[in-house]
Amino acid sequence: MSFQQPADFVDILNNVRDILVFKSATGTLALSENNVLLTVAGSNLTLTLPPVAQAIGMVFSIEADETGAGNAIVADANDAVGWSDLTSSADGYLVLLCTGRRWITLASSNFA
Repeated sequence: MSFQQPADFVDILNNVRDILVFKSATGTLALSENNVLLTVAGSNLTLTLPPVAQAIGMVFSIEADETGAGNAIVADANDAVGWSDLTSSADGYLVLLCTGRRWITLASSNFA
């Protein structure tokens, strides 16, 4: 039986996916933040997706919980083909797949 080195465990932990991440401020998603709940209160919150070259093959689930007058805005890193920022009009969700060149919307509600 062989034992793994501590560095192997750190690498495993750094690659954990599908943990719900809570965001309440404008920022950029890390690759590990692929399941996100945005809490929007008072003013708009812009969430920037990771670069397409780094997120190839990944699916990102974003849910907006709007408790005030602001909207959730999902932007790209200015590197995706054919992307237009998506803005929520009410509580909603968005599921995106990255092809390495563009973001494809797999499902959405209240984002346009």
